[in-house]
Amino acid sequence: MKLIGVIFAAAILLGSAVAAIAQELRLGAGDTLSFGIVGVPETRQQAQIGFNGRLFFPYVGSVQAEGLTLDQIRQAVNGMLRSSPIRLAGEGGEGVLHGVQANEILIDVVSYRPVYISGDVRTVGPVVFRPGMTVRQAVAEAGGLRVFDDSTDTRALELIFRRNLFLNQIETTRQTIFRLESDLRQIDPELSPDGGTETGGDPYSEETGLTEAGEAWLETRSAMRTRVEDEQHGKLAKMRERLDVLRELRTVNEEVVQIREDELARARDLVGWGRATTPEVDAAREGLLQASSRSLDTADELFRVEIELARDLSAREIDDLGERLDLLERIDAEETRLLELQRQVRSLDGYIGTLGISVPVARESSITMKLVRTSPHTPFEGPVEPDVRVMPGDVIEVRWDGSSDVDTGTQ
Repeated sequence: MKLIGVIFAAAILLGSAVAAIAQELRLGAGDTLSFGIVGVPETRQQAQIGFNGRLFFPYVGSVQAEGLTLDQIRQAVNGMLRSSPIRLAGEGGEGVLHGVQANEILIDVVSYRPVYISGDVRTVGPVVFRPGMTVRQAVAEAGGLRVFDDSTDTRALELIFRRNLFLNQIETTRQTIFRLESDLRQIDPELSPDGGTETGGDPYSEETGLTEAGEAWLETRSAMRTRVEDEQHGKLAKMRERLDVLRELRTVNEEVVQIREDELARARDLVGWGRATTPEVDAAREGLLQASSRSLDTADELFRVEIELARDLSAREIDDLGERLDLLERIDAEETRLLELQRQVRSLDGYIGTLGISVPVARESSITMKLVRTSPHTPFEGPVEPDVRVMPGDVIEVRWDGSSDVDTGTQ
């Protein structure tokens, strides 16, 4: 009983999710809707949205539906009926005005525009659209890939597409490692670890190269580092110039102090000889105190600047070490990711081989799916992944590179 309850609950959740997706779909020409008013059977009718984007409902008239969701159409119809009650036939045949409430209006989608499949599939043409349908499901509805001769189409499609996705991620990861390595070499070439991966090639060599985005990132990092270093060098140069000035000033102050000490000693001697007065000694002492004070101030300032310079140099070294450590950690993480991706590809190669597709052919071949969506609200044209949801009226083109040379393993 518990299992039945779980299954029932799961079915309810799935139905709710599909219903929510359906409510968000924008309708267009070719979609068919049903209309009715509770308690008024004669109003029940189906109508298709025309090429002009409008549909016609009895007692309502023409309604603009192109690009609207189902809820938006319901609101529009509700507004039209609320402002203008409908006239129904009474028991005696006379017309009776009937006001319509929002909860009495029944509008639902009967069918959507189909999804069109072309290319290397078994059945080219329209496929019935269901809310929540993915590209993979649409291709399966079209009979799967045309290049195989058994029932493994959908699984092979998924595996090969996943393999190509992993190969793209491997290339991206190699680019990231090389970019980080190049950045690390700019800081300290001795810290650059030796490259080499299982798939061959040196991801850190100049032959690997970088994408335009990678080169732009590296150039920007280099320019930013150069600017920071220039600012730091400028600051350090000014501090060193300040130190040179203070050292010279300290030497001058020491000489002045010595002169004032000599003057005080001479004044004291002259007092003893009766050739100078006490005020002259006091003046000499005051001059010595002032010179000593200036010398102490200069020494304090010199000490402060030396401490500040030492701290800046230490902070710069710590920042450099921190940046190097961060780059090394990121490189290690990317290398671990690279090894895992390579392991995934080897695993998929083995699985693909069990389906009768030779791995060399699988490596040289790829499946591309192109989606064309002409909706003015969400236009799109380009490659997509199998799990992307489709919309009514979408066109999917499936291409298998090298399909004419595929070895399916059958005679």
